[in-house]
This record gives sequence, structure tokens and C-alpha cells, in this order.
Amino acid sequence: KAHVYFLPFSVASMVHYIYVSDSHDWIPMRQTVRDYVNLIAGKYPYWNRSLAADHFMLACHDWGPELSNSVPYLYKNAIRALCNANTSERFNPSKDVSFPEILLPGGRTEGLLGGPSPSQRPILVFFAGGLHGPIRPVLLEHWENKDEDVQVH
Repeated sequence: KAHVYFLPFSVASMVHYIYVSDSHDWIPMRQTVRDYVNLIAGKYPYWNRSLAADHFMLACHDWGPELSNSVPYLYKNAIRALCNANTSERFNPSKDVSFPEILLPGGRTEGLLGGPSPSQRPILVFFAGGLHGPIRPVLLEHWENKDEDVQVH
């Protein structure tokens, strides 16, 4: 018996196969999310039991947070593992989780895993990116140029 149920829909695939480039029409993708959740809710009692509170989704596409809003209970109750963890983009730190984004050339991990042991790595922490939400200025204030093992750019 599972404690949490994964909703395996791919925002990136929806963007690739459903979205018409430069159309700015999100309706087909929103409908796909609604249809998928309705299919799950109609077939399995788990969704209806908790109204998605024991479900999670994963989205590393920037449109993931927005598309999850297509189904109110998915947005409100489900755990959303998002690479776009910006509160300005509706990330909710009280229930959502940040997931690190990774580019896998060709979808394979060969040659990308491993590396030196932790004791041989010269950098403990590395932060980089734009100013997204209130967290970045705090990181800069506390860590920028204060510890050689922590690189903030």
C-alpha cells in the first residue's frame, strides 16, 4: 500500500507534442492535464480519498506550476516537485519541493555520475542564476565572498 502516488505526466512532452509554437494557447495543454487527472480520479479511489493530498507531480519545465493550476486540487493539495521553485511562479514552500534541474544529453547518464570523493572536491556549495524571488538576495548577503568553499555568483 503506497503512502504517496506519482502522477507521471510530462509537461515537457505536452509542450513538445501539444503546444503550437508561438500560439500562446495553453488551453490544449490545460485540457490534457484535466483529462489525465479525471481519468485517474475516475479509475482509482485514491485521488478522491484525499483530493490529491497524497499525490505528487514532477515538472522541470517552466510551465509546470501554471499547468498544475489547471486542476484546482492538483494545484492546492498535491505535492509538486518543481525545478522552477519561485514563489513568484506559485511555488508553495509549505507543501512543494524544489527539484534540481539537470540536462542529460541524449537522455543518458554515462560519464556524468561519479567524480572525486567528497573529501577531494574543492567546492562545497555553488549557487548561480538570476534574482528569482526573495531567497537569492539572502544567499548573496550571507555567503557571497565569505567562504572559499561556497561560491555564489
